[in-house]
Amino acid sequence: MGFGICYLEFNKIMATKSILGLEIAGKYLKIACLKAAAIKKEIVAASGFSIIDLSDEQIAEKIQSFLEEADIKITGSLCAIATDSAITRNIEIPSVNPKEIKDIVGLQVGRHTPYPREEVIVDYINIGSFQKNYTKVLLVIVHRERVDQYVRLLSMLNVEADHIVFTPESLGIQIYKLEKQRVEDKPFGLLHLDKNFTEFIVSAGSKVIFTRNIPLGRQDFIGQAEAGHEKYLEEIKNSLEAYAGEDIGEGVSQILLTGSGRECPGLESFLAEELSLPVFSVAADKNLTISHGLDLEAENQKGIYFDSLFSSLSVAPDTELNLIPDEVRLKKDFQQKSKEIIKTGVLLLIAFMLIVTPLGIDVYLKENRLKQIDSRYQPLQKEVYELESIFSKVSSVRQYLKGRHYVLRLLEGVYAAIPDRMSFENIRYDPEGKVYIRGTAESMPAVFNFVSQMEANALFEEVKSERTTTREEGGRRVVDFRIEANLVNEEDM
Repeated sequence: MGFGICYLEFNKIMATKSILGLEIAGKYLKIACLKAAAIKKEIVAASGFSIIDLSDEQIAEKIQSFLEEADIKITGSLCAIATDSAITRNIEIPSVNPKEIKDIVGLQVGRHTPYPREEVIVDYINIGSFQKNYTKVLLVIVHRERVDQYVRLLSMLNVEADHIVFTPESLGIQIYKLEKQRVEDKPFGLLHLDKNFTEFIVSAGSKVIFTRNIPLGRQDFIGQAEAGHEKYLEEIKNSLEAYAGEDIGEGVSQILLTGSGRECPGLESFLAEELSLPVFSVAADKNLTISHGLDLEAENQKGIYFDSLFSSLSVAPDTELNLIPDEVRLKKDFQQKSKEIIKTGVLLLIAFMLIVTPLGIDVYLKENRLKQIDSRYQPLQKEVYELESIFSKVSSVRQYLKGRHYVLRLLEGVYAAIPDRMSFENIRYDPEGKVYIRGTAESMPAVFNFVSQMEANALFEEVKSERTTTREEGGRRVVDFRIEANLVNEEDM
């Protein structure tokens, strides 16, 4: 049984999962499928298309066609929220207690969003404590419509929403893993260029501490490189100033370009010169295996880059934010607990069967053996009944004869001890050997003499005179007496 459980756990660890990733970035939907095993992560399919004027049903049909063409059976899902669909704020919380921080964040949400509280989903990253009793957090606010759209699309595909992540956090963790030696633990800037916007991210180690959405993307550089660079530079400077104004930590030590920023001619050297900071281009998918049949270049030509989605698929278990709605999370928790209860019940049933089955087999074998013995000795049963009847009659006769023998012995003993001029009213004994004698003697000494004679007789023990009374009879005095004794068992003599 122990080996079986270990084998199941090993299979669970080594099992390959096919995870569907979705990211709505501006007017485009990015789709990717990751096959993840314990020792390998491989992107097996990726695509993107415009969702302008498409209903959710039409989008779901396109996703379904993509999955059927790739021949992939989905076992998990991930959805990514980019900065163009979120509001972020760096705030200070007057507490270091995790529960109090969560409660205070819930109360302060209304101050940082124009939407009613029930229309947004909120989570936060704990940046760390400062001063004595204060904590800095990065607050992330997302309108429910975008999250609900993801949930609707997955529901149409018969897939549950497992993770809804924030792309800046995923990118920060992924790039830190890839460039850990270069960035060390100092805050570094990350510019992720998408088709229509840019995500400006500051990460301290693997923890994202600041984000800002820049409404300039890859398309703003096409055909106007120099002018596009200038506008982009201005937005980056504004972002760096905004970060410095939050007084979160040290200044940015370097900037890393990812997404379509790696494909913008001269952007890396231009930013390095104008910002006086080291600027490097980084491919966020360096630690992932890309399937040989997957042509990402064709997607890049359409202005669709997958760095943010690939990063989210790769590091989802390491993220701190989870933007799944509470009702979806509760439903998943309930389903998970139900599965665990069912699994526990099955294991208990198996254990019960393993214990009871050998006992049942043993009982069955013994019962079968008893039937064989009963069948074997069935012909002798009539003779046994006859012998029992004869034995019962013999026992009755022996008991009767034994009783007569007791009477004879009793009379023999009394006769040997009786003195002259003494009469008996009755002599009786019980099955336990107790003797009772009532009679009349001419004097008290005669009674004492009779008792002495009985005590001297080996047939009796514990002889005692229970009662003596004197009366007149025929002009003379006589003594009535009552004597008790034990008749000695013949075997004890």
